[in-house]
Amino acid sequence: MLVSDVLEYEKKRLRTECMEKCLYHGSGSASPMALFGSGAEIKHLELEKHSLSVDVYHSNINAIDDKELLMFFEKNTSGSICAVYKFQGMGKDPPDREKWGKITFLSPDAAKRAVELDGDEFCGSNLKILPSQSAMGGDKTFLFPEVKARIFWPRRLSRGFGIVICDKNDVNFMLRDFYNLAIGGRYVRCAPSNKSMDGIMISGLDRELQETEILDVLRNATSRRILDFFVVRGEAVGNPPCSACEEALFKVISPLMPKVDPHISSCRVQVFPPEPKDSYMRALINFDGRLHLEAAKALEEIEGKVLSGT
Repeated sequence: MLVSDVLEYEKKRLRTECMEKCLYHGSGSASPMALFGSGAEIKHLELEKHSLSVDVYHSNINAIDDKELLMFFEKNTSGSICAVYKFQGMGKDPPDREKWGKITFLSPDAAKRAVELDGDEFCGSNLKILPSQSAMGGDKTFLFPEVKARIFWPRRLSRGFGIVICDKNDVNFMLRDFYNLAIGGRYVRCAPSNKSMDGIMISGLDRELQETEILDVLRNATSRRILDFFVVRGEAVGNPPCSACEEALFKVISPLMPKVDPHISSCRVQVFPPEPKDSYMRALINFDGRLHLEAAKALEEIEGKVLSGT
């Protein structure tokens, strides 16, 4: 092969090189694929689930010149190769020992013509060419990452008052700013803390309000810097076991999620055991990565709800 031919071939490969990405794993044997070229340009969308790749086997893979093999495929398929995955495994089974790799084409027609070359002689032995198993649902590499949501609910109930921490020189300024202030529909009372010179006690708070909701109102009411704020809470209430909390959350969320795969749950719930002084219970919910919108709706649905059994 002439050097000029090699250079021309390499230039062509650079122009057609693509990254293969699964759009999502749906039901059935194959999943929609996209081929992305340079600059994230979409070179091909395979929405009808035709295979774009073939697996290539040869009884003596060490005797194969990779470049000649690729040129053989391009010549006999009249198609462009956009990705090559050379198999590096050291399999013990004969099929693994004979597997050369996977070739991805820019069109399903080219991949189909490549499969028709099955049994053709190349480099002293017959080629074995099959539609790629990784393109037919066996490769889970491109599954969307899970959507993770952390949720909290109080285990120590509010006593209806909180403490603002600030610079001691700002206390009187803040007391004026907080005069006649309404938080959550209630007018609150503010007074200097009797325990520290840099604190303000705010009483009359709705016991259902969370720290973040109260702090937002306080910060909007003053230009002075609030260093910290916390709600004074009582003793921890008795909580059911984490497994019961997980079951209660799952019962509420599961009906809100579509059944994408009957064998795979659309969400998983994990509740973490609290430390003795923790004010909140914590849970992690993992949603199927294809279900962003459904996950958001489910979280909105359970926001502020009291779950039975918890």
